[in-house]
Amino acid sequence: MTDNVPGCKVDMAKDAIHLSNGLVTVSYNTLLGTITLVSEKDKRIIFSRGYVLVHTEKQVLDSRKMVYRAFSGIDFQENSVNGKAIILRVQDVDNQYEMNIKIAILEGLMGFTILIQFKNKSDELQISSIDNLVIDVNDASSVSTGWDGQHLRFFKNGFHSWSLSQAIPIEEGENTSHFFSVLNNLESGHAYVLGFITLADQFTEISAFGRENEDNKLAQIVATCRTDNIPITEKDMLVSEELMFIASDDPLSSLGLFFDFVKDEWCIS
Repeated sequence: MTDNVPGCKVDMAKDAIHLSNGLVTVSYNTLLGTITLVSEKDKRIIFSRGYVLVHTEKQVLDSRKMVYRAFSGIDFQENSVNGKAIILRVQDVDNQYEMNIKIAILEGLMGFTILIQFKNKSDELQISSIDNLVIDVNDASSVSTGWDGQHLRFFKNGFHSWSLSQAIPIEEGENTSHFFSVLNNLESGHAYVLGFITLADQFTEISAFGRENEDNKLAQIVATCRTDNIPITEKDMLVSEELMFIASDDPLSSLGLFFDFVKDEWCIS
């Protein structure tokens, strides 16, 4: 099946749904519950095997362990730019919980956005956080930024105006930036810009986890919405903030593009 808007299209294969705009294709594997982003120009894998997590006091719900049920497509316009989104419905095996994963692309954007709606069909439970995107860095996955800590820099954005904000090497353990971040390979130039384009209800963080070994320093990338153990009753739902992911060889320019999207939402003049 192919359904087009100018510059954007959705293709459904046997085990995957592909959303593309001529620059990138973002794919959701309906069997594995994973997300992959590929450059259309050179077919380079930007990242593979990304996934979604919802953390509750009872368990961690993982898109890779949930059952794909259906998807729908939406055409939209953002800042006079055409876009297309897919909404993927996945459920746990006991049909107690449901995620609706909204993935969207825009014409001319080397990336995508992702928003998560969690629905509770069981007893009340508390939600501590929603990870819109988790990328494990290991032999089974691909990341275009590479693993080597000697070449990687992580932009750490402070929480307050007086907090230090700077690009730093990846350190062992958790490296956390508030609201947005840039992960950049100084040698290859390949970079990721990750940031939340809405900040309505939840504090948001971008984290890069590092290993001890410098040669394969980067272990995981996580984009998180902190939901502060909010209670969700039966038949209630919770919606995350919306994450934007941009792949780039010019991180400063791409960061400026990100701010063009968020300036009205964040009241930046």
